[in-house]
Amino acid sequence: MILLFSDWVLSKPQGGLLGYQYDNLTRELVVQGDLPEGWTWDMLVSASGNSDTWPLALGDGQASITLTDDNLSVRGEYYLQLRGTNGDQVRHTNVITAYNSRSLSGAGQWPTLPTEWIQAEKDIKELNAHPPVPGSDGYWLLWDLSSHSYQESDLPVPVGPAGPPNVLEIGTVETLPADQQATASITGESPAQKLNLGIPQGKQGATGNPGAPGKDGVQLNDSAVNATEAWSSKKIADTFCPPFTETGNPITCNPVEDYPLSAVVTLKPKQAGTGDPSPENVRPISGRTSVEVTRCGKNLLNPENVTLISGGYGLTVTYEDENIFHIVGKPNNHDNADLSFTVAKTLDYSLSGKGLVITAFSLSGNLTVVNAYGLRTSTEKEIAITAYLDNTVTYDARIQLAVGVENLTTYEPYQGETSTLTLPETIYGGTVDEVTGIGEKTWGYIASYNGESLPGEWISDRDVYSDGTTPTTGAQVAYKLATPEPFQATGNQPLPAVAGLNTVYTDGESLDVTGRQDLLYTLQNMQAQTTNLNRFIAEGGTR
Repeated sequence: MILLFSDWVLSKPQGGLLGYQYDNLTRELVVQGDLPEGWTWDMLVSASGNSDTWPLALGDGQASITLTDDNLSVRGEYYLQLRGTNGDQVRHTNVITAYNSRSLSGAGQWPTLPTEWIQAEKDIKELNAHPPVPGSDGYWLLWDLSSHSYQESDLPVPVGPAGPPNVLEIGTVETLPADQQATASITGESPAQKLNLGIPQGKQGATGNPGAPGKDGVQLNDSAVNATEAWSSKKIADTFCPPFTETGNPITCNPVEDYPLSAVVTLKPKQAGTGDPSPENVRPISGRTSVEVTRCGKNLLNPENVTLISGGYGLTVTYEDENIFHIVGKPNNHDNADLSFTVAKTLDYSLSGKGLVITAFSLSGNLTVVNAYGLRTSTEKEIAITAYLDNTVTYDARIQLAVGVENLTTYEPYQGETSTLTLPETIYGGTVDEVTGIGEKTWGYIASYNGESLPGEWISDRDVYSDGTTPTTGAQVAYKLATPEPFQATGNQPLPAVAGLNTVYTDGESLDVTGRQDLLYTLQNMQAQTTNLNRFIAEGGTR
């Protein structure tokens, strides 16, 4: 399948058929056109609620990928968006659609690992299988992934007696303060050596006066490795930290601190009420004129949005900054009491069934939480804490909310940012990128149906959809568009990651969040998996 690229717009000069399910290494996706030099290219793909990233190879004025059976495992409509990366610059094209036809084989399941990660794993294995070797002209030969062959480098081979092939493994990985340079050292004796890394946190520094960098200082050069030029923290993260994509709402992840995240929100038509729509059970349909995306750390409770309801059982409860609840009095003939408060605008009610953890941290040592139940009503978004209290007159406690986190032992201050995207019109279904504001409308709307032709699936405020039927005349109707329509939202902004666990959620239906996974978190997981595997084998298990 050939796509044409022109000024960051994709188009299809021919039909939109990608191939057939489980075609393997016989179908090619090619992007032709005036592709800017110096950029790398990926195709972002969404199909049947799944997301993937296909890395494209450059060659002779085009970027392409040969598709595997994993890429083409799902039948139906594929949404494609080309992404270009040039250093810190990232830019996306419009979204187009293609179709993958049905085959009479396979389970029709999306691959477990993203294509981008599978390719990176293959590249790492290929490089590990082809270590540097000395060339006949006195320079090191390095393995080239594009030609799959050794190429002569500019690095001279030290003169000395030939020794056994060296084996270089990852040693220690240390997080450095933001103001220090990245470090790399090799320890041990050949042929068993270890590469030890020191990676700065990458904090954003103060903006300096514009001008050329000082010639006497250490220069940043992401294209070279030597003793006088350093890599940027972005280059280090892109080299050592694996990419990730998470889908859902809410999403928890452990990205590189300050690394820019990407968050694409999926929107669907909203229908009021319950039960099947009918003339006797009219269920109005509504769209959206705006959408919110929030990124915070482990703690979801924003102190600015807390409003107390009551203390109960004869207690007086006041609230101070930093999530401190000041409790005065004694329970009336009870050894426990309810602490109730609202968190309006902080959490969507739908999060109540998705692993919400509520924890109270006593500051005075005399409050013990025995039950935490929350978000009891969709209108008030009320949270309640039941706690045992002793006869002390004064109590102080902090409250923390988290999603999918266990063993909360330390209070963490709220560190969240919420962006509100304003849509150019009422959108009943589609996607919108929180960072770029680029959106795609996939559903249309008719306020009063009067026999209009509908291209496919639809919902009505008084009819149940089935193939071949039409809504009642005068009904409110939302319907899937045959061709998605692009739009531009406003209010978009960058989405930098905070240190540690990040929680991202939206008042839309779902999110696709991409970024780079924290290297220490990745290595700790790998170490834990290795430990578990060794224990399993030691206990008599088999692989």
